[in-house]
Amino acid sequence: MEKLTPQQLNYEAFKCELRVMPFSEITDYQPLLEKIDTLDAHTKNQVALALYRDKKQKKETRVNQALSIWNKVHDAEAMSLISTAYFQHYDKERGVSTLREAIALGSVTAQLRAGYCTLMGIGVRPDLDKASNIFKRLAKEKVPEAVYFTGALYMMGSDTTPKDPERAKKLLMWSVEHGCKFAEFEHGVSLLQKEDTKSEGIKYIYKAAQKQEVRAMMWLAIELARGTILPRNMAESQNYMEQCYNLRFLPAVNAINEALKSTKKD
Repeated sequence: MEKLTPQQLNYEAFKCELRVMPFSEITDYQPLLEKIDTLDAHTKNQVALALYRDKKQKKETRVNQALSIWNKVHDAEAMSLISTAYFQHYDKERGVSTLREAIALGSVTAQLRAGYCTLMGIGVRPDLDKASNIFKRLAKEKVPEAVYFTGALYMMGSDTTPKDPERAKKLLMWSVEHGCKFAEFEHGVSLLQKEDTKSEGIKYIYKAAQKQEVRAMMWLAIELARGTILPRNMAESQNYMEQCYNLRFLPAVNAINEALKSTKKD
């Protein structure tokens, strides 16, 4: 299996972010679905999200119903969710076009994802300077993920963002403290290096995994299978691996494909 460099691994993780659908605030959506027309826009979006994520329903039915509700609401939140759905269903062109609609309607999530697309060349030409400008503008608004990327840019250095490790560290630590899942995972891994901070590091990795950070989930899938740092738990390991696979995180896709090939040979 081809081994990815740390930069490739990070890029694959940020690509997955386009496909991460948030969890719904609503658990029992059926009673609300029956009176959907009487609900406010945010509640409608959350009902549709709960429906979309309900694996007990037929896929085509739940997806089409959710898209229908979001299209009727047609606000920033709804268009951001539609964009995510299109990215999940391999329709990059419509994913990018609805992302633009969500941005026009004021979605911060969509603006962040536009930064990821511009950084990695998804639906547009890759442009580090344009991506930097997006992240820096959102960082001024105290968006934790944008602060994280701005810190990473200062750590790496470029023509428009001169290398400044001290400034980078401050920005990255701020993003950890304010709940950026990318920063939480990376900080957690750094804390594993010392015995006296190892347990705190594991907590940060779990926090990131709860927010569907694919590198954190992949780390947990591997560690829970090995049973070296954490107690061995194959059921939990498989759950994390499946989540990574569903988001098409390349290391998980490769690992599962290799396992399937091995099974067929046996």
